[in-house]
Amino acid sequence: MLLPALYACGTHRTAGPAPEEEPDSRIITTQEQLDSLLALAEARVAREPSPEAFAERLTLYAAGEQWEKALQDALTALTLLPPGDTGALAMRFHFAKANYSDKLGRIAESEDEYRWIEEHGNADEAQEARETLARMYLVQERYRHALAALRGALSPEGEALKQTAEKALQEAYEDSVSRITGIAPGSPYWYDPSWDISYSAARDTLYYYPRDRKAPHFSIPSSVRVIDERAFQCNKYLTEITVPASVNEIGVGAFLWSQALTSVTIRGAVTSLQWRTFDDCPKLKRVDLPASLSSLEGMTFCNCTRLESITVRAQELPSISEAMVDGEEDPMWDFYGVDKTRCILYVPKGCATKYREAEGWNLFRNIREL
Repeated sequence: MLLPALYACGTHRTAGPAPEEEPDSRIITTQEQLDSLLALAEARVAREPSPEAFAERLTLYAAGEQWEKALQDALTALTLLPPGDTGALAMRFHFAKANYSDKLGRIAESEDEYRWIEEHGNADEAQEARETLARMYLVQERYRHALAALRGALSPEGEALKQTAEKALQEAYEDSVSRITGIAPGSPYWYDPSWDISYSAARDTLYYYPRDRKAPHFSIPSSVRVIDERAFQCNKYLTEITVPASVNEIGVGAFLWSQALTSVTIRGAVTSLQWRTFDDCPKLKRVDLPASLSSLEGMTFCNCTRLESITVRAQELPSISEAMVDGEEDPMWDFYGVDKTRCILYVPKGCATKYREAEGWNLFRNIREL
């Protein structure tokens, strides 16, 4: 057995010739040294069964991983102390009981001991007990228990343990959610089925609309100025949406893969449709865009293969982003997958000609004025 270097509790030295520069022979590095020190410690216990003698012997038992014997010495030593003693030796024996019980798989006993130390020890001992409990719970993947153990004032190590437990708890929760939704944690499509509609404190930003909310219609409150990125992403039931005049910003992927969406009307001051705003909406048929619109930023209606009509109310042509497709710039990436022969493009009266002549918009074969 390879033994860890360990200081024995007694003052006995091992036998043998002294080297030129004699090391501290209380450091145990071999089984022979351990056996020699154990023999001396056992003789001391037989001669003088004091708490200090048992303390020395249990340390040596622990060095040899004889946990049952070490635990028994801790229990015996405690019976020799005055009732209610919470001094240094008592604390040492309770720490030993907790540690050795844990080594033997007696988890409940170990927990009880650390709680005793937390209650009866000084501030440092209580903190050490809390942190030891937290480490034990982390190994057992009992993250809520670890956080509960770390209540009160924390040392830097305790704070690090708390952060580890919080992160592990969040990851465990996300894993459990992914088993329900089938979407892996870390995926931009990940969501929590328990989430409800959420807004900023001032209710001027709509952060999130539930993916599983079984309602075909939703009225965005007039207080909302911003629809946050991915707010409606992956909703399964919303069929129609009207963005009110109060909204002046729609975030990236706000309606990405809204699976039931068929009709969209945007009113008011929105000037730009961000990257992938309506990308992969497989049932989208009708879109009505505001006069304020000045740009489409990329993949805006990509793969909206059922689009039948797009109404653009802007007198000045909104710019269309260009993207690399098969190594070449494609000005129609905003409408990739849209049937430009079948889909009707409605534009303001008197603007049909310039839409027909503008790169990108001119790929629509059926342009009509309102």
